Amino acid sequence: MKELITMWKNTRMIVLTSVTAAVYAAVLIPFKVAIPLVPGFTEVRPASVIPIICSLMFGPAAAWGSAIGNIIGDILGGTAGPGMFPGIIGNFLYGYIPYRMWKAFGKGEPIAKAHRSTVRSVIIALAVGAIITLVIGVIAYYTQFTKSPAIYVSVLFIVVLACAFLVLRFLSIRYFILILSASAACGVFIGWAVHIMGLFPFSALGNIIVLNNLVTAAILGPLLLPVLYPVVKRMGLLYVDIMEEGELSKSRVWGSGLMVIVVVASLIIGNWVAIGGYESGALVSALATNRIYTTELLSVDMNYQNELDSQQLSEELLQKFRDNKVSLSDKFIVLVEEKGSQWMIIDSKSTLIRSKPMYSVRKVDDRLNIYGKDIKGRFGLGLGLLPFILLILLAAAIM
Repeated sequence: MKELITMWKNTRMIVLTSVTAAVYAAVLIPFKVAIPLVPGFTEVRPASVIPIICSLMFGPAAAWGSAIGNIIGDILGGTAGPGMFPGIIGNFLYGYIPYRMWKAFGKGEPIAKAHRSTVRSVIIALAVGAIITLVIGVIAYYTQFTKSPAIYVSVLFIVVLACAFLVLRFLSIRYFILILSASAACGVFIGWAVHIMGLFPFSALGNIIVLNNLVTAAILGPLLLPVLYPVVKRMGLLYVDIMEEGELSKSRVWGSGLMVIVVVASLIIGNWVAIGGYESGALVSALATNRIYTTELLSVDMNYQNELDSQQLSEELLQKFRDNKVSLSDKFIVLVEEKGSQWMIIDSKSTLIRSKPMYSVRKVDDRLNIYGKDIKGRFGLGLGLLPFILLILLAAAIM
């Protein structure tokens, strides 16, 4: 871990940190605006492959670059808010874990010299796809992660199958283990912190981040790494070629093994709680986590349905918000989730200490009910996952 400090003595490592941060931010920003998944928190992120491949090439420079690039992306992409702070640590881990884990588990370069046969890769990919899809499908069903579970599971299986095939065919199982560990560590930490801050539930945000990072790294990594790694190596820009042996800390296999075990356990425990793993006793109310947008703020008549379908809010409806002590800035947007019955209102103005307020509008009988966020279990989930969070940080320190 000492290379995180010693690298700052080397000009080339500082330049590589800047390059990683700049490229990461440059690819992040357009998608924050164009394809948000959870507005204000995460989006479709093809940029997620950058910390992975840069980590395997640039080592500690990628860890710092990922954290800095994410800050720049949040500020310039308009998603700065309280959730940005856990994002710094989550993205630092995302760029740190791959090179440390490869150094512990890997032998030689992270690009495969002998590929598996197509048939064998397909068979293994089918098995992996079936298992992962089954697990995530159960989570999605119980947490109501999607309104179309059949379509979601079908698409998920195809995506996971493609990811597994590409990794097995062109890289290695070790690559899959490190991207799974890095993605899970990032998602668990950010999801846990954002949940206890009362901004968004772990069961939704944590899973989205893990899947987003894992799928992107699994699809784009096998395509980009075999092309970029030899070029960077010829230029003498691999971190192992730039830094002296004495500046690099020794790898510990048991530390990387601990990381794999802890991040998988964290995902299981977090989602187990989210789908109602505690069914009895006083812990129920403290640990239930799958409630969001359940606090009714106000109810209005159906006269406002057409303007919601047109993604607009009249001054009359805005006044009703204000009368109920709910103020929207002039930068709100209306998303139509289901025309004629369900909408989302997002106040797109945020600051470093204030996240984007979001409200759900649902048609109930002959009324339009407007709900605010009510994330239960902040204290319970916070304590429940805290030992795993500490173990993730410990494993990162010793791996």
